[in-house]
Amino acid sequence: MGRSPLSGRARQLSLLELLVAIAILSLVLLSFASTLVLSASMDAVARERNAATEAAMSEMDEVLALAWDDMPAKHNEEFDVSLTRDGATLLPPATALTRPGQILVEDLPVTDLRRVTVRVRWHSKINSDLEVALQTHVSVH
Repeated sequence: MGRSPLSGRARQLSLLELLVAIAILSLVLLSFASTLVLSASMDAVARERNAATEAAMSEMDEVLALAWDDMPAKHNEEFDVSLTRDGATLLPPATALTRPGQILVEDLPVTDLRRVTVRVRWHSKINSDLEVALQTHVSVH
């Protein structure tokens, strides 16, 4: 009367099933955790890219506000991107660069037309160098 309705073999099978279930659950939780880590790093890169785009747009606005004859002086000019949050620099320069921003002003073969390119290159939190480049064409008229 004091015996369990499950035999010893059935209890062993239940223990095996429990171990398999725990292993499967562990794999699912591990994949979920790695997805969260990947998501966090992609969010950081998106914030960096947004900051770089804002910096490039600001520099582009400054170049486009110049008179036609003053634009070539900006060619190959480098600029700093001084974006910080909580005392940390958001966009450190890319590897082998001292300043992350660069302006290019090029005369095109078409008369009275120039291409203006503003680049921001930085070393990302995902441990690689990234770049945002904005480009537009400007005519003298």
